[in-house]
Amino acid sequence: MSTLASELRPAGADLPAVALLQTALAPVVCVGMLGAAMLAHGEPFAARYSGLALIAFFLSLQVFGALPLANGAGPRPLFGPASRLAVRWAAVVGILLFLGFLTKLSGLYSRKVMLTWFALTPFALHIAQEFACRLLPRLAIGAARTRVIVGANGLAHELARRIAEDPCLGEVKGFFDDAAPGQERASGRLPLLGGLQDVPDYVKRHGVNLVYIALPTTADPKVRRLLERLRDTTASVYFVPDTLAVDLIQPRIESIGGLGANLAGLVPIPASPALTAEEAAFLAQAHLLGFVEELTIDLLPTVARLIGARLPELPIDGRDIGPMLFGEPGAKSPHEAYYFYWGRELQAVRMGRWKLHFPHGHSTLGGREGGKGGIPAKYDTARIELSLFDLEKDPGETVDVKAGHPEVVEKIRALAEGMRKDLGDSATKQVGSGVRDPGRLSP
Repeated sequence: MSTLASELRPAGADLPAVALLQTALAPVVCVGMLGAAMLAHGEPFAARYSGLALIAFFLSLQVFGALPLANGAGPRPLFGPASRLAVRWAAVVGILLFLGFLTKLSGLYSRKVMLTWFALTPFALHIAQEFACRLLPRLAIGAARTRVIVGANGLAHELARRIAEDPCLGEVKGFFDDAAPGQERASGRLPLLGGLQDVPDYVKRHGVNLVYIALPTTADPKVRRLLERLRDTTASVYFVPDTLAVDLIQPRIESIGGLGANLAGLVPIPASPALTAEEAAFLAQAHLLGFVEELTIDLLPTVARLIGARLPELPIDGRDIGPMLFGEPGAKSPHEAYYFYWGRELQAVRMGRWKLHFPHGHSTLGGREGGKGGIPAKYDTARIELSLFDLEKDPGETVDVKAGHPEVVEKIRALAEGMRKDLGDSATKQVGSGVRDPGRLSP
């Protein structure tokens, strides 16, 4: 997949200046406020503060993402954006305090500097965001693009709404869907322009620059035919995956308006002859799941290595993924496998392209559309038996291939048994030798 991944370009390539401003604004302000606090209290610029600034920059990059810089879409409430900035900054502060507690390095920093930095940064972020909103139209002059959305489901309408909030992003002409006219237009005011077969002709006639596909990213023959026909256009094609993985990005769906960011789940797909619908679907899902897997349990050891801090003496699951993050030649995941626990039950193991499910119950929508307007949909209860899936060919996990790959099943089972000995498994009534009570602080 490396050759395909190399063809992907950032989603913000259409508005590079806007993308840079949205992505870098929060980290730069956070680091700048640290420097301002040091100057205000006469604290010298020692190496320890450089390390803290580096950590704060990367944490802010992940926590804030691309700041929404909507402009001209009507009055903006004062406390809405400000409160969101404050909550995200509180998350950054919480992580920094936690790292300081683990590494025992918090005593090296001036309390006055830290308190000033923590208290004033949210106000600086809000001021910088408001200023950037006024600067944005100058950066986006002549760069707006026309867009259409394939699919007329809830995700498509939400995407259209977020784009409409920022006129600098351009205009959404409407939706294309094979549903009967009016069937999928319960929300939104944009027209249903036609079916999937009408997309390429419309794109050519109206000079559309971007096409968003908000349909299930499976090997749908209609999606395959659409991609084949879009090769003859100059439009950039984006997959907005509407699969089970979308549940993971719903809390960040407000970032869809910030198309210049590295938004998990929004994957740019050039109309290339080398790219099939299955490969595009895999890239869309792998981008999201890889981000989630590699930047949670691995955050602590990666940051510790960057700043030269010692790891806890007790074993942890995370590994240093710095070589992968910085694109070092030959870098690969330090994990042989990922283990999916639900509570104390080991339900699945992923090893590279393979994912083995052990028998367990789960919730499913059964093919129905998810909830709308903040009201969740009703889930059904289902059960999966021992099943092996090839995620490169079948990212939706629909075809069990264990009969054709018994050696893979046995290898993953051996890995699972090793993990059960360490962490246990309630499904097999095993108690792991590495299980320990959580640490508690005395009042």
